[in-house]
Amino acid sequence: MSSQQSTLLTHIIKRNGTRVPFSIKKITVAIERAMRAAGEFTDGICANIAEEVERSLYAKKSSDTKFVPTVEGVQDEVEKILMVQNFPATAKAYILYRAERTRLRDTQGEVPEHVRKLAEESKKYFKNNPLGEFVYLRTYARWIESENRRETWIETVDRYVAFMKENLGAKLGNEEYAEVREAILRQEVMP
Repeated sequence: MSSQQSTLLTHIIKRNGTRVPFSIKKITVAIERAMRAAGEFTDGICANIAEEVERSLYAKKSSDTKFVPTVEGVQDEVEKILMVQNFPATAKAYILYRAERTRLRDTQGEVPEHVRKLAEESKKYFKNNPLGEFVYLRTYARWIESENRRETWIETVDRYVAFMKENLGAKLGNEEYAEVREAILRQEVMP
């Protein structure tokens, strides 16, 4: 591995500590949104600023090969470069947006990992049917007050199967209940 390759930025650390692939495009999009909001947008400038941010991060990586940028660190670099390159309105818009997002995160909190996993698992049942998912969430998903969220498709189906068991009892065996559950989950039958 060449010294240049070892300094490549491959990942970024999100606020929740997870490592995700580094994307210059995401930085460019964030800069463009701020520039448009501030009325300072011109073609090509967003990519140039993002590349300057990337160069700054590369420099840090070059001096410390274990360096992995964080979302906060990247945003700090964006702010600094916006100010240095004389985009004060954009820098201000960017700073205010970050402050607002921080306030929202602090008041709303992060989505718990178990809820995130439940949502991802449930989403696969609506892979080719976003309208069906919308109708389900709007109409049938119950609110779980203790977790301040709606139930997922899997939870709804499990609730319904529990209701069936309560009312039908031993009229169906465990295998049949499992078969009915899977058919409902896959939306082959509806309760």
